[in-house]
Amino acid sequence: ILSVSCKKTNISSCCDGNPQVATIDSCVIAMPDIFTPNGDGINDMLFVLHRNIATIHLTVSKKFGKKVFETTDIATGWDGNIEGKEAREKEFSYTLDATTINGASLSLSGSVCIIRDNCAKGPVENCFFQSQFTGYAFDPTLLGESIENCE
Repeated sequence: ILSVSCKKTNISSCCDGNPQVATIDSCVIAMPDIFTPNGDGINDMLFVLHRNIATIHLTVSKKFGKKVFETTDIATGWDGNIEGKEAREKEFSYTLDATTINGASLSLSGSVCIIRDNCAKGPVENCFFQSQFTGYAFDPTLLGESIENCE
């Protein structure tokens, strides 16, 4: 029997029910507010979801400003590690600037939480996982990860 210990991560600060999406014409960027780098192959990486985007600049930082990840490669995601070590379960901030194939600019900023456990304080149904974005629009009928509300 496999026993899973629950740490009851508090995710209420970044799962506020507002998916981060920016659009102009047929160009879209979107960011989930939670990812789960726990090695199960589901939502293990934080990627920029995009359509008709030419360039990006994504920066992820700790709450007080220390940069932990940065990329200008649209195919590169963050694995939840900082300097080769697993980041703790908590909230990080991000800024995302993109240029569309037509030369227009799009920007997003917000919060993203790392969850490595299967147990969370707060309403998990408000969290937006990468797998819930279909065609770069949010589809609330899709589930991202088996995370329970274990208050």
